[in-house]
Amino acid sequence: MLNLTRTAMKESAATMVILSPTLWILRIHWGGKSLICPNTRCPGCAVDRGKLKGYAIAHRPDRPESTAGLIEVGPDTLRQLTDRNLQPEAARGFAWRMERRTGTNGWKVIATTHMEPSLPEPAEHELPDAIETLFALPFRIGTDGELVKPKDPRPWLEAHRRILTTRISLNLKELAK
Repeated sequence: MLNLTRTAMKESAATMVILSPTLWILRIHWGGKSLICPNTRCPGCAVDRGKLKGYAIAHRPDRPESTAGLIEVGPDTLRQLTDRNLQPEAARGFAWRMERRTGTNGWKVIATTHMEPSLPEPAEHELPDAIETLFALPFRIGTDGELVKPKDPRPWLEAHRRILTTRISLNLKELAK
């Protein structure tokens, strides 16, 4: 299982290189925890559009001990990377350097390039497996992004619906004030 590769709060610079062949872009809603938008008949979309986040397997060449890990690319950084020609469907070897002034400021992408990664390409199933684990999904994600081999998803789907429905009602109460 892959770890989630993070930048430390006090870091002011970081370099990332994507190892996986693709970067998956998912719409995420917040309902007390991050929830993947199912896209069809999503109660969360009634409240907000969610945020697009990118997920890939990458490593940090600026850290000697760096190994392959799952990265979550936030909406602002994702926009900056796509503005600099990141192609999500052909992401392997895309590298970027980012900086921030303090640990609470957002990251600013200052340079991008394409390079041959020093670590091997992960197995095709590793990215979907890592996303599955991160979000505790009750089903498997195929390498093409399709759902396969469903477990019993009912408890998870019910909890997901309950969280989003609670969020909708709280937001509607705030709007009524």
